[in-house]
Order: sequence, then structure tokens, then C-alpha cells
Amino acid sequence: MFLAREFKYPAAQWTAGTIYAVAGDYASARELLLRVDPRYMDPEQWPDILNEGSNDVCVVGLTFARTGDQALGNDLLRYAANYWEETLPRYIKHADRWDSFECHAYLGETEKSLAALQTALDHGHMLWRWLWIARNPELRLIHEDPRFKAMDQRARAEIARQRENLAQMEVEAAL
Repeated sequence: MFLAREFKYPAAQWTAGTIYAVAGDYASARELLLRVDPRYMDPEQWPDILNEGSNDVCVVGLTFARTGDQALGNDLLRYAANYWEETLPRYIKHADRWDSFECHAYLGETEKSLAALQTALDHGHMLWRWLWIARNPELRLIHEDPRFKAMDQRARAEIARQRENLAQMEVEAAL
């Protein structure tokens, strides 16, 4: 991967690691992610990582689970979902953290995942990532649920509406 080979900056290496994970190359993802931030291996460091605002914790947990550290990966997924849902009240109230849906989905907790996803969608926090969510093969358990299909239709309609508004604004700006 170009990012991993050519750019040695931590942010580029981290991005490359998450791309590897989403593509299913968990061994490469693990190598890069832990090279950038080895604190993920230490559960005592997880509060600091989450307080720093990492939004890739679920991907790291899934990567651990897929590379032989099932218990550590599942613990990280559960810890992160619990942290966002119970520890940070402003995130609960405003549904600013969509990550808990992803952690729950990777753990196979369909009901919790769909509830968190619905809340985030209702608050308008999901659209910028919706197409990725709808295509992510690791989220296949929730994709099959009729509630997800209804959310998908709603989200895609809103994305289309926003694209139309943007196109209209571009036309008006050109005048």
C-alpha cells in the first residue's frame, strides 16, 4: 500500500492500518496500528485513548480479534461501547459517538448495534459515513436486518436530497 510504504508520518501509517483492516488484511493492519500506538495492548491505557477522541477503537478491537487475540479484541470492543454509552453523558444525549454501533456489530450484538445506529442516524451524525457502513462486509449481521434496510433507505434518501441541494447551490453560485 502506497501510504504505508511512502509516508512514515504516524497519521499516514494509522490511516494505512485502518484501510488494511477494512480491506480484511488484519495482519498488516495490526502491525501498522500497533507500531503507531502500542498502548492498545494495555487495557489500562484504553481510557486515555478514548479520552483523546480515537474513533478507530472498534477497528483495532476487530483487528485484535481477527489476528489471534480474540479475548483482548472483544474486551476492547466491549470497553469502548460501554465507555461511549455509559461514561460520557454528552455523547449519549447527543449521539455524537456512532462508534458504539460498530463495536456492538463486531461483537454480534445486533440489537444494541441497531439501536445505537438508529439514535445516531436520528441525530444526523451518520450520513457522512453511511455508504461505508452499508458496504462494510464486517457489518453483514446488521445489514440483513429489516430495520437496517429501512435506515438505509432513509439515509440514502437524505444523501440524495443533500446532493440535490448542493448541486442547486453550485448552479446558483455560477450565476
